[in-house]
Amino acid sequence: MHKQLIAILLFEFYCGTTSSAQKYRKEDYEFVVKYSSKELSDDSIKNSEYFKSRGEAYYALGDFNNALLDFNTYLKINPKDSYAYYNRGVVKNTLGKANDAVEDFSSAIKLSTDNPANSYFARGDAYHALEDYPMAISDYKNALKHNPKHENALNNLGLVFIEKKDFRTAITYLNKALQLNADRVSCLFNRAYALIELEHYNEALTDLQNALKISPNNPYANNYMGYYLYRQNKKTEACKYFKIATSNGAHPMSNDLKNCDCE
Repeated sequence: MHKQLIAILLFEFYCGTTSSAQKYRKEDYEFVVKYSSKELSDDSIKNSEYFKSRGEAYYALGDFNNALLDFNTYLKINPKDSYAYYNRGVVKNTLGKANDAVEDFSSAIKLSTDNPANSYFARGDAYHALEDYPMAISDYKNALKHNPKHENALNNLGLVFIEKKDFRTAITYLNKALQLNADRVSCLFNRAYALIELEHYNEALTDLQNALKISPNNPYANNYMGYYLYRQNKKTEACKYFKIATSNGAHPMSNDLKNCDCE
């Protein structure tokens, strides 16, 4: 029964997010750590799968260093596990070790017997963190070849082109993502930002209003709404949104807080 529960609780690292973690409580992952540790103390070689389950639980608990140690140990024993390379790559990318993460995602792709779309996306995300835009674009597009409905790849392609200041191309990809999921908040506020830069203010406002209707406290939607209002010279209104954004963890857009005297 314990092993069945462990299998149910195993964390899936799709796209470098913790979305699966929302299904379970902190106590569930703490149980995984405790039970896996017991099994490993009995026979760590025979029970090496528990290094992987414990590593996944550590990650879900935000203990990234112990997660990395467990994946390192597991891969020494099982050096051809594509899934474990993927997981370790996610941990490394989370820890800011993007170059090392690229190597692990490359191993995951090479060893994979399943659809490699998520591994291509994750490697693209690591290249993106390194600001290697050509490689990031290539990997995001490879993810889409294997899964044309990969919303994260479409969103991140939009982000890459925003960073390259190619706003029209960014909007093309964000449009495709929103055709798949019209309520995806990140795509709405990213498209809004691109539209603001193109001075398509009415369309940008619609996207921001929709994003905030879905997620009123989203830091980035509030940040971009503040930016939109600031561009309309509505500084007092802009400040209200900037304050919500910063109180929820967003970094203020360059000089906007200072320029509109929000402090």
